[in-house]
Amino acid sequence: DTTTNDTIIPIDTLDSTLFIKDFNLNARIQIFPNPADQFVRVSGISDPIYLSILSLNGALIGQEKEVTTDNSILNIGHLPKGVYLLKIRADGESVYKRILKE
Repeated sequence: DTTTNDTIIPIDTLDSTLFIKDFNLNARIQIFPNPADQFVRVSGISDPIYLSILSLNGALIGQEKEVTTDNSILNIGHLPKGVYLLKIRADGESVYKRILKE
């Protein structure tokens, strides 16, 4: 019989935000290939998300698009070469990822 100084915390008293932070939107969603010339694939989608492409100065390019399937393909072939921001919105959280269009 060994004695330790560990404190046992009942599961029902754990802070659920610790779990959520480990799987936040920024870490979960992946964009590839990047750089790309025609298409980028969006993976890590488990619930509906909303995507929009912005210029680096924040101007919206096109309209926001709802995406519900994992490994969805986003057409960027119509964009001029340059750097863009992909805004990803879900569950009241928004994150931005850079896309390099070749």
